[in-house]
Amino acid sequence: MADIAYMNQFSCLSGLWFLMLDKGVPRHPGPLKVRPHWEALALQSEYVELVAVNDSFITTEYMVTLDLAKGVYAKFIDWDEQMFDRETCTPAHSANTAISEDLGQVEYVLSDRTGTLTENIMIFRRCCMSDTLYGENNGDALKVVPIKSNDGTITYQAQSQDEEALVTAASKLNMVLASKDSNTAGWLLFLISD
Repeated sequence: MADIAYMNQFSCLSGLWFLMLDKGVPRHPGPLKVRPHWEALALQSEYVELVAVNDSFITTEYMVTLDLAKGVYAKFIDWDEQMFDRETCTPAHSANTAISEDLGQVEYVLSDRTGTLTENIMIFRRCCMSDTLYGENNGDALKVVPIKSNDGTITYQAQSQDEEALVTAASKLNMVLASKDSNTAGWLLFLISD
């Protein structure tokens, strides 16, 4: 749009200047004299040349201006004190200049349990190898309640879906908890052939 406005302004001013010339010497505006046909064609060809030259110049200037503005926006993100992680003393760092455009397009923030989108600090609590339990024993191990319905089917209810899935899978594999104390757990596996 600025390109068109600039070209129109130039063509009007150059046309007035061209009409005011008398034998190559500028003169005061007076009554306008109509110039010969070939001079009008020369003016039109100058206008076309100007459009051709400035068209690429204005497009390049526009792109440079946008890139500079994106760089300034990225620096503002780097300098933002609210994006500073105090635990690790790490400031925000924008690796490219397009981040300001990407931030404006965020519609959904997804999170998962693996810690790829959030911080996931894993702490070793306990481990069971060869029927021996290693680690803390604070009594908050698997707490699953079996619920028997009227038709005899057993469903399990637990605090987390993971615990429920583990116990349900063990039940479907015909594993039964035979004994348990503070350090060991004994499981029996019954193989049923069809």
